[in-house]
Amino acid sequence: MGLRILSISIICFFSGPIKGDEATDQLRQIAVNNQANRGSIVTWEGRVSISDKQMHDGEQRSAAYDADYTLDRSSETLRWSFREVSSDGDPDSVGTAQENSKDALFEPPASVTGILSNDGLSRIDTRIVGTVSNMLGIQPANLFTRSYTSWDFDPMYYFDPAGGPAALRIQLVYDMKDNPYSTWKVSKSGSMVTLRSDVNISINEYVVDLNSGSNVVSNLMTERDAAGNLVAEMEWNATFVQVGDIWVPGRVLYEDKHHVNKTNFSRMLEWHTQTVNGTLAEQAFDLAAIGVRDGFTVVDDRTGSLMDVKDGKLIPRIDRGGNVPPNARRYSIWIASISVLIGLALIVFITRRRVSSESG
Repeated sequence: MGLRILSISIICFFSGPIKGDEATDQLRQIAVNNQANRGSIVTWEGRVSISDKQMHDGEQRSAAYDADYTLDRSSETLRWSFREVSSDGDPDSVGTAQENSKDALFEPPASVTGILSNDGLSRIDTRIVGTVSNMLGIQPANLFTRSYTSWDFDPMYYFDPAGGPAALRIQLVYDMKDNPYSTWKVSKSGSMVTLRSDVNISINEYVVDLNSGSNVVSNLMTERDAAGNLVAEMEWNATFVQVGDIWVPGRVLYEDKHHVNKTNFSRMLEWHTQTVNGTLAEQAFDLAAIGVRDGFTVVDDRTGSLMDVKDGKLIPRIDRGGNVPPNARRYSIWIASISVLIGLALIVFITRRRVSSESG
């Protein structure tokens, strides 16, 4: 909860305590600049290389991925592809493809390709054992996952550590401006504004670059136990590049370290190509754009229906009597159950790290 609130408080331009009309005006101006930069993005296409490293009890695992995306914010539609390039991980670890284990949860080539819109989430996921590459699952849009361990890829998520637009959270800064118990200290050096809070055993520090669209470029959080020993630290650093008149991420590094259970996780993202506000292909969000073709099986989890792709169209599958087969819903439940298991595994992994930090 602290991270959510503190990440809002970074939008500062001045030195000294947060109070008075002048502070409010400056806060509002920074919020306007930040919102204007992000709000200027209508379409966005890019290609990203991603590398993950995970260490537990001295054992390191790593994986490399490629991702590409096409985003149209006017229609709130996103197409993405997330593909594994290499991996040396544990066969039982979620999100890792394995080449030589029949019992592994994932098998190569591992990839997730999909389209997200207000109508739903269409996804081809080849990580699931037994799932052939010619099966498309359609689920409710809210099952799209935004996190630093996800194979779903929304480029807007990587603008700041909390994964959300600062302009929508600036109201909390207004509410805090006259709080006499505020622990934040603000300093400014050139275009860099640093906001730091030391509270008992925790340190939170944010840096914003006023010359890079007023975006957060650094975030450090540390926690210590009662004896003063470092328990956990999270560090996030970003470099923004200007494409036209708009600042977008060029490089992002997220590191999460837990010293008690000796568990570390990091994800590095590097953009190689970016086009902002260009003209998108007319068929950019057709199912064919993610590889759906004749012969595909389509399982719609929203309705429990089973369909085939024929002549580029979705045709409901029927039995000899002209009825939709009763096993269609079982296919849907199977796909949904596997997705839930993957999500739960990720939640357990993240929760264990948080609990170990808090218990320390």
